[in-house]
Amino acid sequence: MIAYYFNYVSLVSIPANMAMALGVPIVFADGLVSLAVAPIPVIRDCVGCMGAAVTRLMLAVVNYLGSLRYSSISVASPGALALLGYYIILAAALSYGRDRVAEG
Repeated sequence: MIAYYFNYVSLVSIPANMAMALGVPIVFADGLVSLAVAPIPVIRDCVGCMGAAVTRLMLAVVNYLGSLRYSSISVASPGALALLGYYIILAAALSYGRDRVAEG
């Protein structure tokens, strides 16, 4: 849909989302720990700095990936048949992945 409306395809969206997915649980846990250690001045500052550092690292990775020369490419708007084919392939891949997880 993005290619259809904006005529751009991001080549780094998967690695950028993986960087975010790896960092979000750490930041979430840091937030929970921050609630417990809020009354303790030195510890709360250390915990807050760790959460901020992870967040800055995640943003730095995303900014770096987005600044690469071919991070996104210009494409012509795909037709309806191409969009339908994409979603059929996506549904098949998700079904295959779900079946593999259910077996294991």
